[in-house]
Amino acid sequence: MLPEPTVLGVFDSRTVVLPSEYALPEVGSSGAKGARPTEVCSAFEEVRRLHFMAFDRLRSELLRHGARLRKALDKGESLRLLNEEKEVELMHWRYEAYRSSNYESYLMEQLQKKMEALEYLKVEADRVRNACSELRAQV
Repeated sequence: MLPEPTVLGVFDSRTVVLPSEYALPEVGSSGAKGARPTEVCSAFEEVRRLHFMAFDRLRSELLRHGARLRKALDKGESLRLLNEEKEVELMHWRYEAYRSSNYESYLMEQLQKKMEALEYLKVEADRVRNACSELRAQV
C-alpha cells in the first residue's frame, strides 16, 4: 500500500515513491475538451515524473549542502576550542614574560646595591690600609 500524499504530492520524507507508483486521479467527462482520457493521464504522469525528478534532485542537493554545513560547523567548533586553548596559553606566557621582566628588574636592582656595597667596602679597606700605613710609619 502506498502512502497518500499530504499536500501537492509531498510524502513523508522517509518514503520514496517512484513516479509510476503515484495514484492517478480519475479522468471523467470533465477532463480537457478534445483530449482523450489516456492522453490526459499520460501527460499528467509525465508532469508528475518530471516533478519527482526535480524534487529528488533538489532534495539530494539539500542533503549534500546540509552535510557540508555540518562538516563546516564541526570544524568551526574544533577551531573555536583550539583558539580558546591557545588564548589561555598566550595569557600564561604573557604572565611568565611579565614575571621574568619584573624578576630581571629586581635582580638588576640587587646587583646595583651589591656593587655599591662592594665599592663602599673597597673605599673603606683603602682608608683602613692608609691608616695602618701611617701608624707603622709613626712607630
